[in-house]
Amino acid sequence: MQEWNVPDDVQSVVVLPPKGRKPRGRPSKKRKPSRGEEIVHRKCGRCRGLGHNRQKYWTFMKRVNSPLHSVDSVDSV
Repeated sequence: MQEWNVPDDVQSVVVLPPKGRKPRGRPSKKRKPSRGEEIVHRKCGRCRGLGHNRQKYWTFMKRVNSPLHSVDSVDSV
């Protein structure tokens, strides 16, 4: 008793296993962006500044406002 009606052209096709191998180890956590895809930058919800978020606002402001990173100290040299 035959349950499936398989066409001859499909029945004659030989299906082989894939040539590639799965990479070892745990998959990477960061997704690789596609070609042409724009990178979305973080924006702070508190000051709308780029490069940090609300949680890291004070850490970022302390680093930016420190005398080592001040723009005025670089100009005076």
